[in-house]
Amino acid sequence: MASVPFNNLITFSRGTNATLTGPNGLIQWAPNNLLTNSESFNASAWSKSDATVTANATTAPDGTSTADKLAETATTAQHYLFQSAGAAGAHTATIYAKAAERSWIIVTVNSSNTFFNISSGTVGSVPGGFTAAITDAGNGWYRCSVTATLPASGPIVFSTSTGNNVTSYAGTAGSGIFIWGAQLELGTAATTYNSTTVKNLLGFSEAFDNAAWNKNNASIVTGAQANPVNGAFNAQKLMEDTSNNFHRVSQVPTLTATPYTASIYAKSAGRNWLYMANASLSQAAYFNLNTGVVGTIVGAATATITSVGNGWYRCSITSTAAAGAQNYSFYTANADASFSYTGDGSSGIYIYGAQLFDSASLDPYVPTPGAAPSSTAFYGPRFDYDPVTLAPKGILVEEARTNLILQSQFVSGWSTNAGTTTFNASGVTSPDGTANGRTVNDTSAAAAAYVFQAVSFTSGTVYSMSVYVKKGVSTYFQIQSFTQAGLARFNLATNTLDAISGIVTSATITNAGGGWYRCTATMTASATASNNVGYGDFEAGPTGDLFSVYGAQLEAGAFATSYIPTVASTVTRSADVATITGSLFSQWYTQPQGTFVMNTTPVNNGCYALAATDGTANEEIIVRYASTGSAAVVRDGGTIQANFGTGVLTGKNALAYNTNDFAVSTNGGAAATDTSGTVPTNNQVSLGRAFDGSLNINGHIRSIDYYPARLANFQIQALTELSLVATLNLDFINGMYDA
Repeated sequence: MASVPFNNLITFSRGTNATLTGPNGLIQWAPNNLLTNSESFNASAWSKSDATVTANATTAPDGTSTADKLAETATTAQHYLFQSAGAAGAHTATIYAKAAERSWIIVTVNSSNTFFNISSGTVGSVPGGFTAAITDAGNGWYRCSVTATLPASGPIVFSTSTGNNVTSYAGTAGSGIFIWGAQLELGTAATTYNSTTVKNLLGFSEAFDNAAWNKNNASIVTGAQANPVNGAFNAQKLMEDTSNNFHRVSQVPTLTATPYTASIYAKSAGRNWLYMANASLSQAAYFNLNTGVVGTIVGAATATITSVGNGWYRCSITSTAAAGAQNYSFYTANADASFSYTGDGSSGIYIYGAQLFDSASLDPYVPTPGAAPSSTAFYGPRFDYDPVTLAPKGILVEEARTNLILQSQFVSGWSTNAGTTTFNASGVTSPDGTANGRTVNDTSAAAAAYVFQAVSFTSGTVYSMSVYVKKGVSTYFQIQSFTQAGLARFNLATNTLDAISGIVTSATITNAGGGWYRCTATMTASATASNNVGYGDFEAGPTGDLFSVYGAQLEAGAFATSYIPTVASTVTRSADVATITGSLFSQWYTQPQGTFVMNTTPVNNGCYALAATDGTANEEIIVRYASTGSAAVVRDGGTIQANFGTGVLTGKNALAYNTNDFAVSTNGGAAATDTSGTVPTNNQVSLGRAFDGSLNINGHIRSIDYYPARLANFQIQALTELSLVATLNLDFINGMYDA
């Protein structure tokens, strides 16, 4: 079996943005795009005013025929489209633009216009307090970017223009510019573009036996052939019945009136012809799977057929759909221009990888293992780095958490010890690389200096409070609960924990780079009431700038998680969800036997690094981190078959399975074995959490390897050695989250 990178198979989601430590050691936002339908400006998500959009009007910067034209109407007005997105804070808006009849584009953020000349590649007028840039993207395309601070969610506007500082003018119908790839992201710099346009509008694109596909006078035979994309034996057969009729599978997506391209991989299996159609509009084509040529074309369609080896062809039709539900069908055919005939009950064609995309060209295949998706904002996975060594730590997977502190950057909303404490805009470079560290100043040697705010506590709830701190003239720094007495005191001269007391049960101090340390304190609320919590030296002593602070956080939980910025209200970071399901799972997983090898850094006890399941707790192969109890479990039919209680499995771990033959090795240790038990039937993998979203790892997955065989005990022991520099020469599917 060929090596396949796991990151091409994982479906990742998170419902909100989140921070990470970047390769430069600074806190930054994970990849994000807050605009939906970022390449489909004809979509209803984009409102138009005195302007029209022609979809798929020219070749986009990525080489696909997906760039749209924004054109004027014959009115005197500003000609634009817009979408509302964002929130309070610094944002960067970008778009790719290319001159047509007009050479200027206006990017409007926070009701202020920035002008770009997309013929000369220069920036025109820029509002005060904004920054703007234009970058040559090739072939006449430019990426235009504007950075500004938004007060709240608002319209992000793109307009045509005839010149610098020209907003409203008499339009000429059809004149305009080409646009593609709009993005609005949190942060002060334009980063890599993240598309939010759905690349495949068909669900279960490799699972034609799923109920999402309608079958008419035909059935699906699973596991019928090796697929043409990666060689896994999961292509299926569309098999005709014996009726005198058409024989097909189909889906009925809801579309707009724009060009679409449908495609599928097909191979002869008794029938040499494929008929592919937008059956709603009779736009279709026949494909000869024996000779590799396009046959009869029906209606206003174009068609292509391309050999991909081993008798497989990728076939496509491009046509303009009507607005509304459209039936896209794939038929067997017994000859050119003949898709209705008496079947023999066994003949058909092999099929794999169906796709429907809002494009006027045949684009790279994108699988959809589940239901057909819809466009949403993009919040990408977090590949995290050590802030001091800059070493990669892997993908960060955390549970949902809420920062209960308001104004986490200390800009406002904090009370101080009256008469002795002041906040200064220090200009100290903070952990995010900007000069927004705030300095706490003590004006009286006779009194403590501190800052605080009131937060509602619930009795018995465990909270973790944290902040980034940088030493000034003070030696000691405290995190303190006032109303419900408790504190954690840190020595900033030695960067060590000095003491804890009261409701505080534990505390940590961690080097965050650049002279900054993140201090945390975990406490259990003693009552349900408002509680003043804060930071300071809380003792008489030095005067002046005691220390600088950044990133205050209070969250319900037994440990602190990644920083969640807040302004005027609490903010919740959704859980990271990483799964491999459907055909993306079945193409590499071997049911009878296999071996998982993982390198991970968990945070909390009892969490899962990996769970291969059937979507329930009845069929499971689990790698679990636990100080006591089960650390690796195999469960079949709801009954535990193998149970390894080897303690905390931090680092490299291997779990090998086969009927009556299970083994676990950790960090090069001798394999623990179990010689009795059956193997569960699984259809998915959850990474860093259980199948139901519980027991999150709240840490890093550094690497995952899967071997489609039960490796020998000496092999799994070797694979988990921390000093291992070479991998055994075996066929395997490699986890490309390797750091």
